[in-house]
Amino acid sequence: AYELLTTVEITHSSRNTLYTREGAPRSVYDSSSAPAPFELVHTHPVIQLDEHGRVDKVVQSETKRGVCAIPFDIYDEFMEAYELWTQLC
Repeated sequence: AYELLTTVEITHSSRNTLYTREGAPRSVYDSSSAPAPFELVHTHPVIQLDEHGRVDKVVQSETKRGVCAIPFDIYDEFMEAYELWTQLC
């Protein structure tokens, strides 16, 4: 599970209208400022390692997890590892 969670990349993304076209923050309840769609997308393993193989960063969000292009031949094994990870969290 550890090897899969440190090597297989998954995508997290978030799309909202919390900013104006100029990049200023706005309330979704404020009709006086025009919304501009904003999307943040990043793809990486759940557990990121540094150059020495030590844990550098953990990034996991069920609300932002997007469709992942996980290779078919490791999909089931990865999803078992991912389910274990979410249960431990």
